[in-house]
Amino acid sequence: MFSPDHETTARELARVTAPGGTLALSIESGEAYWDLFSSSYGPTKTLADSLGDRRDDFARAWIDFFEREYRSGDEIVHTREYLFVRRQRR
Repeated sequence: MFSPDHETTARELARVTAPGGTLALSIESGEAYWDLFSSSYGPTKTLADSLGDRRDDFARAWIDFFEREYRSGDEIVHTREYLFVRRQRR
């Protein structure tokens, strides 16, 4: 979604996926989710960077929320409505 060149990104995903393989994107923990979003997702990074001394409190609240509300087995599953395209490499 945030790739500057969707076609190139899709081509690379197809290249690294084994024949017959399936690609799924998930994240293993609320902390990993925080680390990713607070460092690379513009709106969350901007907010986190603006919090000063309150950043750690916000991070803990974020992590706790995703662990409580979106934990599914050994991963965080945060379902969102997007166009989903699934291809199987031949």
